[in-house]
Amino acid sequence: MNTTVEWFAYLAAESEAVRKTFAVWLRCNAKGRGALKVWQAKNGVLNGSVAHARKRCVAAIVGRVNAEGVMKVAIPNAGRFSKPMRRAA
Repeated sequence: MNTTVEWFAYLAAESEAVRKTFAVWLRCNAKGRGALKVWQAKNGVLNGSVAHARKRCVAAIVGRVNAEGVMKVAIPNAGRFSKPMRRAA
């Protein structure tokens, strides 16, 4: 968990709005699927803005982690994350 929180320092080059949107996306995913839709409706944020923030921040984190040589991470196909995962039987 501490390592994951430290990764937010890798987002210094991103704009404040992108960082905040990414943080909200993370919190809403932890709460459940409906939380993001509620936040978007309340704040007038479109799906494209959230997807853009997510992609930029994930790419920045992956790039920095790969550059440090600690581990190699590949960015998965974006379409994979747009569909809900099935529960294990």
